[in-house]
Amino acid sequence: MSVAAATRPVIDRPDVDSVLVGVFRTGEGGRGRAVAQGVADFWSGIAWPAGLLSVTCYISTDGMDVLTYEQWADHDAAIGSLGQGGLSRTAPVEGMVDVVAVGPVHYHLYRSSTSDEPRVPGCFVFASLLADGHEAARQWVDQVLDSVDMSTVAERDHPGGISAHFHISVDGTSALNYAEWDSEEAHIGFIEGSVRKEALSQVGGMPRTAGVGDNRFLLFQGLVDS
Repeated sequence: MSVAAATRPVIDRPDVDSVLVGVFRTGEGGRGRAVAQGVADFWSGIAWPAGLLSVTCYISTDGMDVLTYEQWADHDAAIGSLGQGGLSRTAPVEGMVDVVAVGPVHYHLYRSSTSDEPRVPGCFVFASLLADGHEAARQWVDQVLDSVDMSTVAERDHPGGISAHFHISVDGTSALNYAEWDSEEAHIGFIEGSVRKEALSQVGGMPRTAGVGDNRFLLFQGLVDS
């Protein structure tokens, strides 16, 4: 196994079975880049567990959170990594005072919506929302995507949406939206605009956030099993 640098992950690659998403909260010290570099160095310097396909690291636009998105080919291998199995997930931040590790949470990709025109995103939005079981999570995602998709966003008052990829946690307690946008400003315009308000009114509002709530991120580094 060798590790190669990559850009953002291919969310719908057919060999991915499971996704693990974790967050390092760095506090007010502005250490996001240092933590992200530690994460990238950690994954570049170890032998990857069997089944791990990619690791992508993002920094929140306020510099306070670092998020990792891992793609796994094997459900059991992903679960095994959560039980440590020799993989120390806090190793990248050892010695960094007050950095808090959250997760990772185990997800499966459920449903996606993409714009008709492929573009390179300048901003990534991660929003995890509390859910009351798998069926409730699927129903909520279906209602959202049936109310607003990326082609609708592009045609309305706040263009800039590229994709929205909804994941549901293995335990059914949360849904995660991994969304790609042209820019941070485009997403802010969408949050404040009419399309989102209309969609939420149709689905009965938004559930409470779980872990990550509508946080905007920039891509730091991606790694793939080559």
